[in-house]
Amino acid sequence: MSTPSTAKAIKAALVTDCQALWPDPVVVFYGPVGIYEPDDYAEILDVSLSEGAPRLGSGRKRWHEFTVTGRLTTYRGGDETVQQTVTEAALDYLAQLADWLQDSGTVPSTHTNLGGIVHWARLSSFDLTEEDEDIEDGRKTYIDFEVTGEVVA
Repeated sequence: MSTPSTAKAIKAALVTDCQALWPDPVVVFYGPVGIYEPDDYAEILDVSLSEGAPRLGSGRKRWHEFTVTGRLTTYRGGDETVQQTVTEAALDYLAQLADWLQDSGTVPSTHTNLGGIVHWARLSSFDLTEEDEDIEDGRKTYIDFEVTGEVVA
């Protein structure tokens, strides 16, 4: 599979996994959210691959490191008293993704490799932001995250 085809497959697999992981009311978008902005949603955004060394010869496929960026957003109506609820909901969603990719269970699964698309994938970093704008009708939390791993392409 070519590198662009691999990037396409990685992003699609992560979207599919997130849709399975976070059922309704969470909406998972392939790319940025559009006009419709639900209370809880995830955006699976950019994909990057960087080429590594060849595997046992220059004619073979190479290892690539990949990164997929995403954003989780949670919202609840109310005043500052709902901020903890909003923030903890976002962190709970992120913890579910981290646990899904880590798959620390005893039964082997394909969670760790995005359904066999990659060699491995893990939640590698995140930044949480509690919206601090003047919002009188609710509170919002954003978590920008990265999933990184390795793939042969």
